[in-house]
Amino acid sequence: MNMLYQTKNNELKSGIMNSFEKEIDVLIDGYEEQLHTLEEERATKEKQVHNLSEELRSKQESIANLEEDSLQLNKKLELMEDFLYESSDNKLVEKYLNSYREYFYQDGINNMIEVIEGFMERKYYFQSAYFIDYLGEKSFITYNSLLNNPKF
Repeated sequence: MNMLYQTKNNELKSGIMNSFEKEIDVLIDGYEEQLHTLEEERATKEKQVHNLSEELRSKQESIANLEEDSLQLNKKLELMEDFLYESSDNKLVEKYLNSYREYFYQDGINNMIEVIEGFMERKYYFQSAYFIDYLGEKSFITYNSLLNNPKF
């Protein structure tokens, strides 16, 4: 009887151990599946980070190129404006101002005022007076509004 009891006891222990092993295997499989899913998500996120980093780098290069282009255009504009200021041909300056105004109306009027200010800073009072008169004749701006400008 003792032997039978011991055999049953061993079978019971063995059954319990098998049951535990199966449960542990199920838990391990579940954790491995979760780990695999997390690794896939991590790989996806790393790809997204890489792609966004590349996009950011590309946009930063684009911004740097645009800034360089802007500097070049500003230098060209300064050279052109210097040429206009030094030109004794008021009709050439007038043509430039009219073309500018056609594209950018209000900004064009402000540009005309800047040109007048540029002539005044260079002490080219004849040209300044010519273009003040020109603005008044074309009714782009009134003399009073020019007088209200602190630079005049």
